[in-house]
Formats: sequence, structure tokens, C-alpha cells
Amino acid sequence: MEKILLVVIGSAQCPVVIAPSANTVVDEIVFCYDGSPSSLFAMKQFTYLLPELTDTKGTIVQVKKER
Repeated sequence: MEKILLVVIGSAQCPVVIAPSANTVVDEIVFCYDGSPSSLFAMKQFTYLLPELTDTKGTIVQVKKER
């Protein structure tokens, strides 16, 4: 399962939401940021699409592709 997540997240061209199958309260939002304009755009779009989560704790993780 872990390898599948790495492939999906690593190759996604759009925001990816990983959530449990049961309804739960969202305690924290983790954004992956690679420095690209599209990464910033994805974070902005997420906040526009889900404004009810604007008071939720957010963490930005800077990621870098290996060469």
C-alpha cells in the first residue's frame, strides 16, 4: 500500500486527498510544495474549494525530486 501511495502522490498532476473511509473531523491539512507555480496553485485551489477548512491547522512540506 505504501508504494502505491508514493507512486500516486509522486506522479499526480492535481491535488490528492488521502482520507480514511469513515467520516472523521479534519484536524490537520498537509500540503506538499515543490516550489513550482502549479504546486502553489493547487494549494490555493484547495482553500477555495473547501473554505470551511480555513481555520484548520495546516502544514506545508517542501519536497524535492531526486536527480
